[in-house]
Amino acid sequence: YKRDYDRGFFIGAEAWYANVRNLHFEPAISSAGGGTIGGRLMDVDWENEIAPRVSLGYQANRRVGTFTLRYWDFSESTSRGETGGIFSATATHPTRGDVTRTSFFADSSVDAEYAEIEWKHDFGQGRRFTGYWTVAVTGWEIEHSTDSMHYNVVPGEANSVRVQDFTSTKGFGGKAGVGGRYHFNDRMSMGGSV
Repeated sequence: YKRDYDRGFFIGAEAWYANVRNLHFEPAISSAGGGTIGGRLMDVDWENEIAPRVSLGYQANRRVGTFTLRYWDFSESTSRGETGGIFSATATHPTRGDVTRTSFFADSSVDAEYAEIEWKHDFGQGRRFTGYWTVAVTGWEIEHSTDSMHYNVVPGEANSVRVQDFTSTKGFGGKAGVGGRYHFNDRMSMGGSV
């Protein structure tokens, strides 16, 4: 006894409630209160954002298998400002020299994109058990940018200095898996994959 596919295209959508973890930025060196606090990492309040993931696929016959294209995008930005201290442009930007200001305001943003195309194929199918394996090609890109504005709150002093930074990481990869599902009856089944 073998089941055959209902052939055709299909679409799917998910909503992930995601957040950034362990991502800081270093917009200032502070010497407020005497003594330099060198190169400190500034925490920012990242908030959870709803990030959509969509998929489009085609299910052929049992011999050919199923193809699925998935895409996920996540974007978030946040900001932080401080006054009442002495803040200098960081040592990571030596061309700025020793630029000292009494306040700063900084924006930080992160954008992540992930896409994959997966091929799923049955290797065994019976009345009770269905087995399959998958192979996928993946690609991703992560961008992180900061924009820090150092300025003086005392009128008549030097104007503001802007420090910007941008990093981008991208790549391709692959993954493979195997799984199966056991059908207890027409209404109940249990499965797993690795």
